[in-house]
Amino acid sequence: SADERDQGVRVYSWEHSRAYKQAQFQFSQAVASFDTQSLVALLRVFPWHVDTLLQLSAVSRYQGDLGQASDFIDRALFAMERSAASTFVSGLTSQTGPPMCDFLRAENRAFWLAIHRNIDLYGRKGTWRTALEWCKLLFALDTSDPHGILLWMDFFMYNERNRLEEKTLESRRAIRMRLH
Repeated sequence: SADERDQGVRVYSWEHSRAYKQAQFQFSQAVASFDTQSLVALLRVFPWHVDTLLQLSAVSRYQGDLGQASDFIDRALFAMERSAASTFVSGLTSQTGPPMCDFLRAENRAFWLAIHRNIDLYGRKGTWRTALEWCKLLFALDTSDPHGILLWMDFFMYNERNRLEEKTLESRRAIRMRLH
């Protein structure tokens, strides 16, 4: 749904249906059991339950399986995209910048967490530029910066700049080698 705020800015948020709230309750019980297999069983019943996907992503990451963790994050982001308002999704790539998404709404936090973990995984892979672009998106959703994303942006900009400088030096060395 979308709310109008001061200055005509649209702020979007997800709204959970009664069925989703029931799935959320089952998810809470599965987490409280400290049994990963109960989360896997829950995922079989609710294959697109975002919080289950995020939790299994965290478990996979802790087990060192970054590929599986990334897959769960991608699925969570896909589920959120499919359930979002079409104006929100189209606004993510608009020239005027992405729409606002209030972090203070509990229903929105899964989206924020999915993007945050996605950034973390891109950073672990060393894909600084991609991580930086995701940082820019997350910051634009709520410029009050509830996740401290500006610190990540600074880190990724520094690493990307160093990578570009390294490439420039390598190309200059290659040119010198050809000339001599």
